[in-house]
Amino acid sequence: TEYNWDDTLVKKAMLKRAKKVVIVADSSKHNRIAAFLITPLEKINILVTDREPSSPLKEALKKLNIKIIVA
Repeated sequence: TEYNWDDTLVKKAMLKRAKKVVIVADSSKHNRIAAFLITPLEKINILVTDREPSSPLKEALKKLNIKIIVA
């Protein structure tokens, strides 16, 4: 999700062209919802983050076959 409408439009345009969707988000973004949806979880292939997501989020990502990379 995103708070800025212009940034949302740019990100959506990039996602339309992407063959694979990789989200890079630090743990402060886990379980937060902003004003604008960029893409549903089902469209994400990989999440790169600094900490393991909480159990409910981690399970949801696993069910959708989203690879989690903690770096």
